[in-house]
Amino acid sequence: MVAAGMDLNALPEIDGVAWRMFRNDEYDALVALLHADLDEGGHEAQMSVKDFRRGLESLDDFEPETDILVADTNGAAAGYVAAVTWAELTGD
Repeated sequence: MVAAGMDLNALPEIDGVAWRMFRNDEYDALVALLHADLDEGGHEAQMSVKDFRRGLESLDDFEPETDILVADTNGAAAGYVAAVTWAELTGD
């Protein structure tokens, strides 16, 4: 758990943005953000919510509720970052 114990108060203040940890009911929102980012970059988005969730759950020592930081605007996820190492992603 890379982000466990993170002090959210130490993050920069941005008007209209509240920092918080991931909630277990937001997988759909995170996949929508991922698709929007890929689409903006000219890449075709094909990740299903089921595959996204399965991928995160397959990581050792990773807990979405403590390892995904969400930028919240008006009560909804507007961005996120997952604290995961390259070794966890690749198995190296």
